[in-house]
Amino acid sequence: MNEQNYFLTIAIPTYNRAELLRRALKSVLDQPHDGVEIIVSDNASEDDTELVVKEHMPLGDIKYIKNSVNVGPDANFLQCFNAASGKFVLLLGSDDVMAEGGILKIKNFVDSHPDSSLIFLNYAGFDNEYKGLEHCGEAFLSVQNEDIQTSDKKVFMAHARDQITYMSSLLISKAAFSRVENPQKYIGTNFIHSCLALEATKDECNLGIIFGVCVAKDYSHPGTLEDNFKIFGKCMHFVLCELAPQCGYDKRQTRKIYVRSVCPCWRAAILRLKCAGGKEWKKDYKEYGKPVLKKHPVARIRLMPYLLMPSWFARCFFKIFHPVYQKIKGGKRK
Repeated sequence: MNEQNYFLTIAIPTYNRAELLRRALKSVLDQPHDGVEIIVSDNASEDDTELVVKEHMPLGDIKYIKNSVNVGPDANFLQCFNAASGKFVLLLGSDDVMAEGGILKIKNFVDSHPDSSLIFLNYAGFDNEYKGLEHCGEAFLSVQNEDIQTSDKKVFMAHARDQITYMSSLLISKAAFSRVENPQKYIGTNFIHSCLALEATKDECNLGIIFGVCVAKDYSHPGTLEDNFKIFGKCMHFVLCELAPQCGYDKRQTRKIYVRSVCPCWRAAILRLKCAGGKEWKKDYKEYGKPVLKKHPVARIRLMPYLLMPSWFARCFFKIFHPVYQKIKGGKRK
């Protein structure tokens, strides 16, 4: 197939996740994928990643890139964008899957709205084993709504919210990406995909929302608890509270989104870390968390009881309420 005929590139950046990559590739290849280019950008994996890719090459238009050294996630993500030939580019996490019918939903939308610069894809979550969309939990957005295209960034952000940082939900026009000057400057932000999406939409543009579930997110591979303070502190704060307003998004709205996201995340992290009894996390909190809370008094007030809570009380609190939370969460995710 000629490069100009690809309406979509699904790029999968990966590192030492051979079996998860197998699942991701299968989820794409098991549904109609005419006009879809697949890229696997292997960040110097030491497992069977290359063998998994070669097994699937006869089944679709697959391009395999293997780095000689690990260049870090951001540089690997950027490599995916640079190598993509499709009119729209989706970075699919190697631990996520393309939900059945997802490609068709994307095709129908971009056929109707080819001038979209950025499209947010709805997703649903699952734990460990993917058994089909019907076994996933509640979707992030209500699937009852009709897909929309808008030039109002406030409307778009009201739907995407903090998931503007979720890589597998961002479908970016290659034409819009090509307008980003010096994308390398976002290497090291840990959210280069979000930074590129925001800067690609800096000028007046059309934004899309697909409410039908296109992606299934695996909740069983979270980062370390200590990472919460760096990722949700320095990095996510930069995306939502600094870069987004610079790109024409409403500053008051994005600050509220940040506070609503960081409070439950850090509340859970602080409880877990205090239950573990270690003190190493305090260094990361002082370096990345505390400076952020100084800028957001509401978040600071909400989190202060958990920061001041003695470890012995945190263990009791967690022991009582965590099983209740797990039961509620399990019910929501089926």
